Amino acid sequence: ADTGLLQICGQTSSGAIFENVIAHQLSLIGELNYYEKSSGTEIDFILDKKNAIEVKETLGGFDIKSLQKRSKPLELEQNILIGRELAPSGFKDFVWGGNVF
Repeated sequence: ADTGLLQICGQTSSGAIFENVIAHQLSLIGELNYYEKSSGTEIDFILDKKNAIEVKETLGGFDIKSLQKRSKPLELEQNILIGRELAPSGFKDFVWGGNVF
């Protein structure tokens, strides 16, 4: 989606724009895929067929457990959360996205 045009029309959340920016950056470093089951369960991105990546504006304590549960059947090597806001302490495999737009 053209998030620039959608934002002008007032139809895009900052979370959707953040996810789009991260998708672009990830696509520059490797093969990027998306995973969704018919039930609606999804993983935002799978990088190079080995890293499950979830992008969130605000992280909750359940986010890493949820990602681990969704990625386990796919036998991926690593689960990574990318957040726009700093994560609570104790988050492993977290990348701070900061102000990327």
